[in-house]
Amino acid sequence: MKGGTPFLESGMTGINKPKLVPKGDGVRQFIAATPAGQETLPELLTTALSELCKEKPAGLDAVKRLGEWLLANNPNQPQVQEPDEP
Repeated sequence: MKGGTPFLESGMTGINKPKLVPKGDGVRQFIAATPAGQETLPELLTTALSELCKEKPAGLDAVKRLGEWLLANNPNQPQVQEPDEP
């Protein structure tokens, strides 16, 4: 990732090096490479926005519905498998 500036630094031992806040083209590269389950973040957001367009909520309800969809379809959420009943 190119570009960016450190946003947190520490001189303490055991503290990881600071992460960079991407700027310019680095932002596009970062977002395009961010995984969201088996997809990338842009692919997941495209699906989410397509679903939102089908419902056509208005105003702040659109933001609420998008948030609810993202929570319900979070690919990084742990999956719980129920044991088979004997």
